[in-house]
Amino acid sequence: MTDTLADGSIWTQGIASSSYWGSLFAASWDTGYRLGDLLNIEYKSIERDPSTGSGLLNLVCSKVQREHISNLNPQTMKLIDRCMLEQPKRSLIWPLRSDRRQFYRDAKKRFTDSGLSGTFRFLRRSAVTYAESISPGMGQKLAGHKDSRVTWESYIDPRLLPECTVILPPVL
Repeated sequence: MTDTLADGSIWTQGIASSSYWGSLFAASWDTGYRLGDLLNIEYKSIERDPSTGSGLLNLVCSKVQREHISNLNPQTMKLIDRCMLEQPKRSLIWPLRSDRRQFYRDAKKRFTDSGLSGTFRFLRRSAVTYAESISPGMGQKLAGHKDSRVTWESYIDPRLLPECTVILPPVL
C-alpha cells in the first residue's frame, strides 16, 4: 500500500518512501543482488560488525541456487536501520506491495527522481561494472556468476572501464 501524505511524501507499507527506496537502492548497489533476492532479505539475517558498522549477508541466490556472500557498507546499514525503525516488528526489510506493477512504477519514479535511468537490472549492471573497474574479477564475484563470460557478455559495460567513477546519487 502506498499513501501520499499532506506534505507530498510517499509511504510504502507504512515505511517512509525515502527510507524504503534509499535503503533498497543502496543495498542493491552494495550487494549486486537481483531484486527478488533483495526483497526476501530478513533483517535478522544480516551479521553486523560492531567495530565498523558494516553488515554481512550470506544468501542463497534464488536464480542460481548458490551461496553468495556480500558486504553492506556502514552507510547502507544506517539506511536499513532507519527503514526498520519505522516498523520494527516486521521480518522483511523491504516488504513488497501486493500489486507488483505499482511497485515497479514507484521504483521507476524513484530512479528518475534520483537522476538514474533504468531499473534494478541497470543498477545491478552498474554495480558489477564499477566492481570490475576496481579489481579484475570483482564484478563476477559481486554478480555471483560462476562463469566470467556471463559477467562480461551481459553485465560489464566496457565503455565505462577503466575510468569508471559511478557513484550512487542520493535517493532521499
